[in-house]
Amino acid sequence: MKKCIAVDFYDLIGQRQSPWTPEDIDRLFAGYAEAGITSVLWRLSCCGKLLYRSNTPDRFDFAGNEYGRKAVELLRRFDPAEAAVAAARRNGIGIFFWITLYDDRGYGVNGLSSRINRDHPEYSWRSFDGLEYYAGMLSYVYPEVVEYRLRQIREINAYGGDGLYLCNRSHSRPPEIRKAMDLLCKEDMTGINRWCRENGGRIAAAVAESVGKFGFDPPALEAYGKMPRDMTDWQRFRGTYFLGALRKFRDAASGKLGFGLRYGGSLNSFFIYGKDFFDWEYLSRGGLLDFMAYQLPIPPETGLEEYNDFLQPSPLEKWLWMNVSSSSPEKCLDLYLKQWDRWSEHLDGVIFFEACHLTGNPVFWNFIRDLK
Repeated sequence: MKKCIAVDFYDLIGQRQSPWTPEDIDRLFAGYAEAGITSVLWRLSCCGKLLYRSNTPDRFDFAGNEYGRKAVELLRRFDPAEAAVAAARRNGIGIFFWITLYDDRGYGVNGLSSRINRDHPEYSWRSFDGLEYYAGMLSYVYPEVVEYRLRQIREINAYGGDGLYLCNRSHSRPPEIRKAMDLLCKEDMTGINRWCRENGGRIAAAVAESVGKFGFDPPALEAYGKMPRDMTDWQRFRGTYFLGALRKFRDAASGKLGFGLRYGGSLNSFFIYGKDFFDWEYLSRGGLLDFMAYQLPIPPETGLEEYNDFLQPSPLEKWLWMNVSSSSPEKCLDLYLKQWDRWSEHLDGVIFFEACHLTGNPVFWNFIRDLK
């Protein structure tokens, strides 16, 4: 069984008191290998910024909080992506670079954002009346957005990893929530994580209300040629633009290509795409992708009717996205094991999300070693 760990190195930089070195990254990978990890998803993009020595305007340069200042200082000293590939090779494990496709706007008035999101707000998903944008949720209807992402892929190829993992998770939030966060972060960002925890229900409700409200891009509306009254048909039509972009990413990428998260309606609170935007059945057949990450329900919830594509035989590798919590890990392990036991016959491996939650939790590492 393949065991993969999702590493958001930005979080690890923030957790640590002393500066990271390439040797520290090597020790990190050595620990992963010892625990039976076979590959790593190494995150390079977050909120529109790139945590490697990119030659684009989006190289990480945000020093608005302690995490950001540490990251900027680290990039001056060495390139973490280069160090991660070297560490992976020395320790005999795979490395896939993790890029977020819909995550180009963070928190705060002067906070994290890609240049394209800042300069072209019209490239984000638009409300039908044209009065609001879901900032950071870039639309691949626009050729400029596709080319923006292709430039990143071409740069990342040069590091010599084993491939790419393209992700649809996002820090971007609906206008109502974004405005509240921007106000909170006007002076500093120290309270944002607590605010998000305290307002989780409000955020989830706002995201749910946004499903079907955004994504009315003028070029797509014009090509559609009629009023989009049938939302299923409209979402499927818009999804063809994403598939077109994904084919270009496939052609540009060296190595394997993965995509996630595949999720069902019951797990949809933080996804505004709706059920029909991504053509999961087509993607699950393989050919375009080499592997896909699935966010699957924990028993007794089954939701089998939402995962017919998952249950069908496919040349595509299917990996479980396992959300490991950093609080009370001992109480969660039984649930994680039930989830694995329920779905494992259909799976090729598991992705443990995420590395920062596993820091200082030896009980998790014992669980990872023992999982069969």
